[in-house]
Amino acid sequence: MDHFGLTPISLRHRPHLIAGCMLLLLLSATGCDRSDRPDSSQQPSESTDAQLPHHDFTDLSPDQIVDLTEPDEDAFITPEVGGTQMFSECREIFEEDGEILPWPLAEHEVSAAIFGCDPDGYIEFDDGRRAIAYPVPIPDQPRATNLRIILFDNEGDPLWHQRMDRSREINNFAANYRGSFLTRVDDRLLCAGTRWQAGTQMICARLESGNIVYDGRMKFWAGIKPFAFDGSIFSADLNGITQRYPFSGAEMRHRTFGERGGRAGFYATDEERIYFVPSRGDTVLSGWDLATMKKIWTADVAAVPKGNYSETHAEHGLLLLIVDETLLGVDATSGQLRMAFDVGTATPPAAFSEDELYLLVRRIDESPLLYALDPDDGAIRWVTEAPAGSLRLHHDGDVLMTRSVHTVRTIEAGVPR
Repeated sequence: MDHFGLTPISLRHRPHLIAGCMLLLLLSATGCDRSDRPDSSQQPSESTDAQLPHHDFTDLSPDQIVDLTEPDEDAFITPEVGGTQMFSECREIFEEDGEILPWPLAEHEVSAAIFGCDPDGYIEFDDGRRAIAYPVPIPDQPRATNLRIILFDNEGDPLWHQRMDRSREINNFAANYRGSFLTRVDDRLLCAGTRWQAGTQMICARLESGNIVYDGRMKFWAGIKPFAFDGSIFSADLNGITQRYPFSGAEMRHRTFGERGGRAGFYATDEERIYFVPSRGDTVLSGWDLATMKKIWTADVAAVPKGNYSETHAEHGLLLLIVDETLLGVDATSGQLRMAFDVGTATPPAAFSEDELYLLVRRIDESPLLYALDPDDGAIRWVTEAPAGSLRLHHDGDVLMTRSVHTVRTIEAGVPR
């Protein structure tokens, strides 16, 4: 038993796997990848489901579900809405003729500009450094891009930058692209990459020097964006949680879900826990703690949640997911239901402050509704009409913002109507 609370996969009766791994290591490849092995080769969780907290969200009563499509007029406020700010692509902000500029934004511009240019990843360090990743063109390829990664020091000077080559996907870029990511591995590495339909590409560089320690393709389908946790890179594949060594991309540990996922399943993470619903069989939502790599609770849901929607917040310990037309707010550590809303056909973007949850409920023929809710129980504090065309929400410091494409506006709570 190791410190992750699971038994490493036994290779005693699989000499061909041992030989394969040794050969790949000698060739400095990415190591043996076990993502495609059947579930029977993985060790089950030590705790049976019968010993875990279990909940049932399949038969909620009407008084448990708050209708956000028809707001209470008494809850409406008239907000203070800031002026429209237009932002270009991140590349146009941070580069000039292909050269990286010193940090180009004043402190009061940062939140809105980053929200507006919509990078693939952005990290602010406690010591004032900043890292950003965004797409850059591939010459003569209008539909494909590479990925730029930059680290700025606390004075705004570029410390280093790298470019991840994505030209291998030129012919089917849009069809195969599933999103990109940026994550910091302790004080050692900055890793970025892209999820493709047939694999996961990643580049990792040393924080201090920018020297690349890994640049390759990991042969697993990633259900969630890979992220750093406890010195490793974590994600989820078709069958379970995969822990990767950032210096080689090789799999270090694997914890099976016990059921198959894939594109028809549901995955989410708050980077402390992973949440999963299988693509077939019983629709059971499970929460998995990354520190122990163990399942910690389960809950029955009426259907597989919408795969294109999940919102999480580790500090508030909240997972938001949509089953049919009901948005559920689930406690991350206990699995208990904290709130439930009727949202119709909407998939409401969320933002969080220290003491509020904000939801943007879009409507077909009317302006979207912006709600401020209690993150503990979902109680409505106020609602207002957001600017027409609002698609996304972001909260930073004490500023709440909406975005439509690259247009950003600030929203401040006003007075009751």
